[in-house]
Amino acid sequence: MKKLLLTSLLILALSAGYTNLFCQNETQDAIIEAAASLHKAYLTGDFKSLMENHSFFERCLSAEPDNYLAKYYLAYTEYRLYMSTQSGSTVSVDKYYDSAVETCKNILAKEKFVSDTKTLLAGLYMMRLANNQSEAMGLAPQVMSLLEEAIQDDANNPRPLIIKGVMLLNMPPMFGGSVTGAVECFETALKLYDKNKTESLINWGYEECCAWLGQAYVRNNEVDKAREVYTKVLKAEPDFRWVKYVLLPALDKK
Repeated sequence: MKKLLLTSLLILALSAGYTNLFCQNETQDAIIEAAASLHKAYLTGDFKSLMENHSFFERCLSAEPDNYLAKYYLAYTEYRLYMSTQSGSTVSVDKYYDSAVETCKNILAKEKFVSDTKTLLAGLYMMRLANNQSEAMGLAPQVMSLLEEAIQDDANNPRPLIIKGVMLLNMPPMFGGSVTGAVECFETALKLYDKNKTESLINWGYEECCAWLGQAYVRNNEVDKAREVYTKVLKAEPDFRWVKYVLLPALDKK
């Protein structure tokens, strides 16, 4: 209800020309609430809601072009859309990828949300690499470099450890991949989530981390641990489709 009210206020403010006043007083609350909606859309696989949130962040930036929280979440939404449309048209995929990369670079140029933006940019490069192995030589070093910088920028940020863990889990050992290293990244990230429970403007990745940790446990032949972490995350988020309908059923067949 609050999100609908704030969205309506934004639309009215835009049409009335009172954008600066609205942004000063209301936009941050609206962005935080939209970010929560976006997170739920990712967990439930609600593509329509992803698109609605994308439009919302675009409207925020129409009202206040230098709102870097809105820019971050616009790029993050495009990251999720990029992941969701990989089986779709190449034009659509490239559109979201190119826009998100450009936005991340713009945010970094202004030194805003540095650790999380480097993490997001690394995640985009990682997804690009997964789609096109011919770019591995150029992108893989950039991904790892950005993640190491993100960790140094904020040692309490769990999100760069998630992306690093995914890289280690999926890279061949000859190129530095390591299941053990991936498990360490995911487990450390979860400890950071438990340690840092205060509200933050940027907050995503916990459930995703659990999903990847479970897969790493399976690769390490620790099926009981995988089941435990999947069960734990479903207690927190019963509608997490990836675990509920894909990972846990696959585990049940083992």
